[in-house]
Amino acid sequence: MRSTNAGLIQRLALVAIAALALMWPAALNGGPFFSTDSIAYIRGPDQAIVKLLGPRFATIWSAKPLGMGFHDGAAAQPSKDEGKSPPMAGRSIYYGLLANLGARAGGFWLTLAVQALAAAFALQLMCRALGWERGWSYLVVAMLAAFATPLAFFVSCVMPDVWAAILILTVGALAAGGERLSRTELTAAFLLLSFAAASHTTHLLLLATAVGAGVLLIAARSLFRFRVGAPGIMTAIALSAMALGVLSGLAFNIAVTKVYHAPPVQPPFLTARLVGDGRPGDVWLRRHCPGAGFQACAYVSRLPMPTDDFLWSTQADRSAFWTASPAQRSALGAEQFRFAAAVFHDDPLAVIRQVAADGAAQFADMSFEDFNHKAGVRASLESWMVGPDAKVWRASMAYRQAWPIRVLDGIELAALVLGITGLAALAVRAGAGAKFRPDDERIRILMAGFVIAVIGVANALVCGGLSDIFGRYQARVTAPLILIGLIALSRFASGAARRR
Repeated sequence: MRSTNAGLIQRLALVAIAALALMWPAALNGGPFFSTDSIAYIRGPDQAIVKLLGPRFATIWSAKPLGMGFHDGAAAQPSKDEGKSPPMAGRSIYYGLLANLGARAGGFWLTLAVQALAAAFALQLMCRALGWERGWSYLVVAMLAAFATPLAFFVSCVMPDVWAAILILTVGALAAGGERLSRTELTAAFLLLSFAAASHTTHLLLLATAVGAGVLLIAARSLFRFRVGAPGIMTAIALSAMALGVLSGLAFNIAVTKVYHAPPVQPPFLTARLVGDGRPGDVWLRRHCPGAGFQACAYVSRLPMPTDDFLWSTQADRSAFWTASPAQRSALGAEQFRFAAAVFHDDPLAVIRQVAADGAAQFADMSFEDFNHKAGVRASLESWMVGPDAKVWRASMAYRQAWPIRVLDGIELAALVLGITGLAALAVRAGAGAKFRPDDERIRILMAGFVIAVIGVANALVCGGLSDIFGRYQARVTAPLILIGLIALSRFASGAARRR
C-alpha cells in the first residue's frame, strides 16, 4: 500500500512540475493571451449569472463595449438592454465558466492552471499507455511539449483551443494502451474528453474522427492479430464523451429558449464560408436570387466578401450577419444548412474542391502569429478589456508584438518534420516486413500516431471549411503529432542502433 501511495504521489508531483513548465509563455508574457473571441467566453457566464441571480453578482466584464463608460476597476452594472436578446451559439458556456472563474479569481491564472494540469495529465496518460513509466521519461516528453511545440502557448491562452490538443493526446493514449490504464485514469480520460467535447463544436467533429479511426484500428488489430493497444476502449469512451457533448449543447439550447423565449442565435458559418471570396455559394446566390427564398439573397450586392467580414464586420456595406437585425440574424443562422445543401446539390464538385483547397491551406498554416496582437486585434480588444486585466494586457509581450514569431515557427516546423519522419520511418519498417511481434510496443506508437495524424487532417478540413485560414487553428493540434513522432523517431533510432 505504501509503495502504491508513493507511486501516486510521485506521478502527481511530476504532473504538477509539467504543468508549471507548460505555463512559461504566460509568465514571460506577463499574463494570459487573449483572442477577440475570448471576450465572449468570459462575458457569457456573467450574463447568465446576472440573469439568474441579479445585478449584484455582475463583474466589470458584464459591461458593454468600451466598458460602458466605467473606469478601470469600477464596479460594473449591466446595461438596460443586457439580457433581452438570447445569447449567441458557438461560444461554449461550459468553457466560458472556466474562463469566467479565472476572471473572478483574478488574472485568469486559475483558468490557465486548470488547462496546464489537464494537458500535463494527458501527457502522462500517453506515457503510461506506451509503457514509459519512469519519471524522467515523462519529464522529457513534458519538456519537449513545453518548449518544442505550441502546447504551452495554448495552455496560456483564454480560449478552448488547448482542449483540442488535450482531446487528441487522450484518445491517442487510449488507443495505444487503454488496457494499461487504471479505472481511475480511464474515468479521468472520459472527463477530459467530455469537457473538451462541450468546449467547442469542432471538438465533437474531432471526436467523431477518433471514433472512425478507432473502428479502422479494431479491424486492423483483428486482421493482423495484434495483442497490444485498445482501440475498442478508445472508441467506446470517445463515443460516450461525444454523446455527453451533444447533450450539453442541447441542455444549453433548452435553457436559453426557456429563459429568453427564443433559441440561441446561430452564426451562419457555413453560409459565410460558401459565399466568401467568390466561392460556390456566391455563384449560386447570383444565379438564383432573389427568388430562392434565402435571407442571404439580401446581401448579393455586397458579395464577394471575406468570410470574417460576412460574419463580423461592423461596416454595413461590408457585412451581413453582425450588422443585421435580430430577426435577420436568426434567419441567416437557421437557413445555413439548407443553403449549404442547395449549393452542394447544384455543384458538388465545386464544393468538394473548395473544401479540399481550404483544408490544404489550413494544414499548411500553423503559425504562432496570432500570439502577437495585430493592430486590428488590439483595436477590437481595446473596446472590451476592462479593469486590472486591461492594464496587464497592455503591458504584455503579445500587445507589444514582442514574441519572436519566426523563431517559434521555425522550432515548431523543425520538430514537426522530425516527428513525421519518425512516424513514417517506423511505419515503413513495419510495412517492409520487419519483425514486429504481435505484442511489439512499437505497434502502440503506430496506433497512437495513426489516430493523431487522422485527427490532424480532419482538423484542417473542419477549420478550413468553416472559417478563414488562421495559423492557430492548426497550430493547436500539432503538439500531439510532434510528440508521438519524436517518440517514434527515438524507437526507430534505438532499433537501428541495436541492429548495428
